[in-house]
Amino acid sequence: MPSKPAVPDPSNAKGELIAACRNQGLPDPTFQSESGGPGHAPWFRTVVLLGSHELGTGEGRSKRDAERAASLEALRAIAAPDSAITGSASTVGAATATPQPVQAAPEPAPPVQRWPIYADVLREALLVAHERNEDGPPTQVAREAAELYRRLLGELGHTPETP
Repeated sequence: MPSKPAVPDPSNAKGELIAACRNQGLPDPTFQSESGGPGHAPWFRTVVLLGSHELGTGEGRSKRDAERAASLEALRAIAAPDSAITGSASTVGAATATPQPVQAAPEPAPPVQRWPIYADVLREALLVAHERNEDGPPTQVAREAAELYRRLLGELGHTPETP
C-alpha cells in the first residue's frame, strides 16, 4: 500500500522546506522579505526563491509568520506532481546564481483598528509588559503591552472600532 504523503509541520515549515530541497538534490531556497506599516501594526511579506524560480509568497504580522506562510506555499509547489522544480536539480537552471530581486507591488496598508482606551487597563498592561521585558528594547515592551491590552479587552468582550 503506498504511503500517504507527509503533511508539513506548519510550525517548522521553513526547516521542512530546506530539508525537502536538500532531499531532492536542490539548492537551499532563499528568502527575501520586506516590511511596512506603523510600528504598532507592522506587516511583512516574504518571497521564497529557488534560483530564479519563485516558489511561494507569504504575509504576516511578523517576519517569522511571513516566512512560515511562504514556506508552506513553497512546500506545496515542490510537492505538486506537475512541478517543474521536482524533476532534478538541472530543471532549476542556474539555481546557484544570485537570484534577481523580486519587485513587489506596494501593499495596501492594513485597515486601522482603534481599540477603546481604558487608562487603568492600559497602565496595567504596560507594567506587566515592562516587568517581562525589563532589559528589552522599548519597542518590544510596547508591542507586548499592546498585545496584552488587545487580549484583555477581547476577553472582556470589546472589539476594535473601525473608523
